[in-house]
Amino acid sequence: MMFSFGRPLRKTALGAAWVGAVALAFQLSWFDDKIVDGAINGVGWFTRTVATILLWADTWIVDGLGVNGSAILARIVSYPVRLLQWGLVQWYALVMIAGLLGFGIYYVWR
Repeated sequence: MMFSFGRPLRKTALGAAWVGAVALAFQLSWFDDKIVDGAINGVGWFTRTVATILLWADTWIVDGLGVNGSAILARIVSYPVRLLQWGLVQWYALVMIAGLLGFGIYYVWR
């Protein structure tokens, strides 16, 4: 195989080999493909892996337990309280008077 640039294959003790600038270009190409691109792909893989783990942690721990968990807990706790709150001030006054009378009767009969 002959190229129009550089020197062609030369016969050596180990067989035919490229010499000169072409040989250097092939070696640098191999170094770029294997070493440089391998390091870049490794950093990219590491970044995607860490991002996937952090996305899971953010979705399930921070948003799931922290933000949405406290909202769900507040909603669950609020249901029984809503049954007691009707928004009628007269009703609240009646319940307070009934409670005071109940305490009074309890302490009188005790």
